[in-house]
This record gives sequence, C-alpha cells and structure tokens, in this order.
Amino acid sequence: HRNITIKNAATAIQIIWNWGFTLKGLNISNCNLGVDISSSDQGKQLVGSVIIVDSNISHTKTFLKTSTHKDSQPHTSGSLILDNIKLDSVDIAIQGPWNVLLVNTEYIKTWGQGQFYNDNSGK
Repeated sequence: HRNITIKNAATAIQIIWNWGFTLKGLNISNCNLGVDISSSDQGKQLVGSVIIVDSNISHTKTFLKTSTHKDSQPHTSGSLILDNIKLDSVDIAIQGPWNVLLVNTEYIKTWGQGQFYNDNSGK
C-alpha cells in the first residue's frame, strides 16, 4: 500500500494478521497510535512482517506498537523494517510488549526487528 494519509484517529493502522505488508508514503497525523502490529493469540505473534518506508508521522503519541519479543512464536513473526521515517512531535517511536524500544526521535534512517543472519548463524 502506498501514499496513505490518516488524520485524527485513535489508531491509524491496525494490522491483525498477515504474511507480509509493505507500506510506503504513510502520512499519519494527530493520532494516538500510528501503526499497531501487536496482534497475538496465546503467545503467538499473528503479524508476519511489515516494512514501512518513506513516511511522515506527526503529532502522534506512539508511532508503532509491537508485541514481538525474543520468545515470540513463530520466531520469524513480527519482523519489522523501518526506513526513512520522519517523526515530528511523536512521544514514543516504537513501543514493545513491556517497554519502549525506541524513544522519541526526529528521524529513523533504518531500524529493524526480527531474525537476522550473520555469516552462517541465524539469530
């Protein structure tokens, strides 16, 4: 999905299940929560992966909320890549299941969460 503008919403975008979504050109303003990918059921993260690029978030309390943690099942669920995200008057950039993962910042050049491979070992 691309070039989406959402204003004055409690939650701008809530993803409850997917294999993979790419969102490009989001413009979210005056919302309580920008993007919610925290959907889970009995300890299983229901959102597969989300990529958000080239987006602007303003006057929003929390940009993104996730429930993924090191013991989430399946291990590859909740994968997240953020690239070129401009934040203006955003209190919390990324809220995790138990704590803030990224505090307020004006710009996210690149940020990721999930499985990664370094040489031949997966983490």
